[in-house]
Amino acid sequence: MFFSKMTFQEHGIAPAERMRILRSPYALHQAVWQLFSDSPERERDFMYRLDRDGLRPVVYTVSEREPEDRSTVWQVAVKDYTPVLRIGTELGFLLRANPVVTKKDAQGRRRHDVVMDRKKTLQEQGVTKQDMPSSAELAQEAGWDWLACRAEQYGFTARQENVLVEGYRQEVFPKNRNGPKIRFSLLDFSGRLTVTDPDLFLRTLFRGMGPAKAFGCGLLLVRRI
Repeated sequence: MFFSKMTFQEHGIAPAERMRILRSPYALHQAVWQLFSDSPERERDFMYRLDRDGLRPVVYTVSEREPEDRSTVWQVAVKDYTPVLRIGTELGFLLRANPVVTKKDAQGRRRHDVVMDRKKTLQEQGVTKQDMPSSAELAQEAGWDWLACRAEQYGFTARQENVLVEGYRQEVFPKNRNGPKIRFSLLDFSGRLTVTDPDLFLRTLFRGMGPAKAFGCGLLLVRRI
């Protein structure tokens, strides 16, 4: 596997085009995909995350192949990604995820945004608007529950007091000018975790967590502490 850090070339792309890519999850998806699409039949074998290095936008990727920039858009730094993990290894982590729960209704099994689902549940329990937790509180509670109930299957454990959940937002954008809109929600997780199953956790680092990976979700970034 490979870990890559990519920034925009200083003079490789017009400022207006750069802003278009950064403002549209679909445009960013296309720009990153071009680094890995070496054939029309290629399936996605990478994950990415848009972040910032100081004031500069930066894209991190974990991939099975090295990215290849056939344009003048990106400046790419690549290194082998072979983490050595043991039971009990403690790591700091960052995760941008699309946390959902799947429930059955009249339309069948559907995915629901965990924050809105938590709010709806409280409303059904009779919690008034005045007593409803804030969006930040709902995000922390629902986001933590989502992470905690999945931690074991991903090979780690974490303590609630060591995890911050914030940045709740909803992305809505068209795939093309006349097509239907794509909708999903985001939460940013940060904190400290402990590896309980090195093999499972390594798979998590390579495959990610949750849906919407095509649009920059799911990549777990870790560092030793």
